Amino acid sequence: AEEKGLIPHDYQPDADSGEVRFIANGFQRTIATTNNFISGMLPASDIKATVNVPLGQVDPIFNFNLNFYSDSYNEAIKEQVQEIYKLSDSESETAIKLQKGYDKLMEVLDFEESESYKDGSATKFKAEDLDTGISESLSYTIDDNSYKAWMASDALLMQYYEEPDILKAAMGHKISYEDWASIAYVKDTIQKIVFATPLLAVNYSHNTLQEIRKELNTDERKFSFICGHDTNIGVILSTLNALDMDTPGNFEAIPIGSKIVFEVWEGEDSKQYISARFVYATTDQIRNLQMINSKNPPVSYYLTFENIEKNEDGMYNFEDFMTLFDNADAEYEAVKSKYIEGPDTGYTPDTSDTQATPAA
Repeated sequence: AEEKGLIPHDYQPDADSGEVRFIANGFQRTIATTNNFISGMLPASDIKATVNVPLGQVDPIFNFNLNFYSDSYNEAIKEQVQEIYKLSDSESETAIKLQKGYDKLMEVLDFEESESYKDGSATKFKAEDLDTGISESLSYTIDDNSYKAWMASDALLMQYYEEPDILKAAMGHKISYEDWASIAYVKDTIQKIVFATPLLAVNYSHNTLQEIRKELNTDERKFSFICGHDTNIGVILSTLNALDMDTPGNFEAIPIGSKIVFEVWEGEDSKQYISARFVYATTDQIRNLQMINSKNPPVSYYLTFENIEKNEDGMYNFEDFMTLFDNADAEYEAVKSKYIEGPDTGYTPDTSDTQATPAA
């Protein structure tokens, strides 16, 4: 930002000016991430992350629970999951790739030698056995065995990033980069089903999109940092109808530490434009603890969305881009109107930080 002249050298914004806003979900990891980001961006500033809830609680902005529920909505989601992923058909593309990931995961875990398998508390992972539904806490869930596969896949990926010895990372098994990608596919696919299936994504993303829209339309704001989770990224991309993207250099669909970056620019025609990028580190950058800087930058992938066109500079007209949020709002209301029979928790974005509690 300094190199481009967007902020001055040693920029020290007034915390009360509204020029910058750093907000984190109420977990230690998101608060620490935000404060570390502030330290890197504004080393001379005493600004801290804004956290709107007590430590350990979920801020409604990052909503892990659904805003509304009905039995008919639950059944409609189940039907949509089957329609999209076709897991009951062992010959479908998703079922084949998921089962391949399951098989590699069980191999690395020496699954059949585990106590859980021997005592019958865990069974072999099978793509066609994945079952879903809305829980009493208004979150979307999967069956216990599929959940174990999801968590095991996620844990192994963390081990891949953190364990320097690649053989130890794979529990003593010699596996390829492609095998790691298959293991990542388990986590990515289940997570996509549980959060980013369209009928779910429009519900989960509603609060977050309201907040992002507010930030993009706050005139005095120069920079906003909203720190949530990979699941938030997935539902945002799904609801805004981002086209499928590749993540070259990384085998995760949404790599650890990823960011969606929206930039508002003013053109020579005095009109506003938005660029939208997906930014993430490669597996090598993460595994080898490489310093990310201008000489070794992260991957910056320009996002493409349905029904709006980029200009020759790869940017979207601001008003056109706002129609994505309009459409998301309309879809949210349409789905709620069609299926609601139960509680509607609702959400209204805060227009100020007056009730926020700064985190130390």
